[in-house]
Amino acid sequence: MLVAAVRGDGTSTGFDVFSDEGQNTFYQTNTIELFCPSGTLQSAYPRNAGAASGADSAALDNTGFVVTGGKDLERLASTDANGRARGDNLALIDNEWISWQNVSDNGDGTYTISGVVRGIFDTVPADHAQGARVWFISDGSGLSREEAFPADQLVKVKCLPFNSRGQVAIEDVTQVQITTASRTKKPYPPGNVRVNTLYWPTQVVLDAVLSWAHRNRLTQTQVVQQDAGSQGTQEGTYTVQVYVGGTLRQTYSGLTGTSQIYTALQRFTDDKDGSKTVVFRITPINGSFTGTIRDTDAFTMGGMGLCLGLELGGRNA
Repeated sequence: MLVAAVRGDGTSTGFDVFSDEGQNTFYQTNTIELFCPSGTLQSAYPRNAGAASGADSAALDNTGFVVTGGKDLERLASTDANGRARGDNLALIDNEWISWQNVSDNGDGTYTISGVVRGIFDTVPADHAQGARVWFISDGSGLSREEAFPADQLVKVKCLPFNSRGQVAIEDVTQVQITTASRTKKPYPPGNVRVNTLYWPTQVVLDAVLSWAHRNRLTQTQVVQQDAGSQGTQEGTYTVQVYVGGTLRQTYSGLTGTSQIYTALQRFTDDKDGSKTVVFRITPINGSFTGTIRDTDAFTMGGMGLCLGLELGGRNA
């Protein structure tokens, strides 16, 4: 379990990690010599930022985002495409991990992060609000302790800053806590998720074909873009669910391939109101472990053979 803390003053040089693993007693479990560079998003950062800038990509965003109100951001350094693939520059926004390539000091206290690969590891591209915190984990974090934690254990942590004159008293530090969830054993979500070849569909004609690529936590050796091809074979199976107007209509379980068709006929059978949107939900499953769920954007299904009156006559009253 990694722990990171943002600098709260100008004199502290690092922090000691104190953990309570259920005995109601905190004891020191590690020392981390650097604080985590961090700031907040100057504006909202949508899941499809790359596509908004003209790139047909679910993962690569060359434009990136601007960080403001930061601490220790001057420590950040650009890398190249190989370094990005190695994971030299990793950051966390809400629950989404990203790998980035370039940093630019804008001279006004803000920094631009560009060449971003979205939704790496076991996460998927997500929407982030203005003001969301960005943690540049590669430049300031460490293990909360050297040994592994068992599953489903409540862990409480306090980070005690120190400098050459001493350390903050433990009673003056607020604890944070988390329950472990065997995250490293869970299968990765699929990548390259598209509907009729579209990453961000709004409307498809006739049959809707959901396709994806395998991502495998055991065989991947580098950061892989969400829209890359399959990385080895699947780990376990997939379950695909189809929601029409927010209601679950179809479930396809035990899938091992990389596609699933939802026909126009089935769509009409499930709900004759052609104005309702469709959402695919794909869940990776490996034994008792369920990985990150991936939803497509909502889209409508149309065509001359599907809801003819809707296509020719407009919306019905």
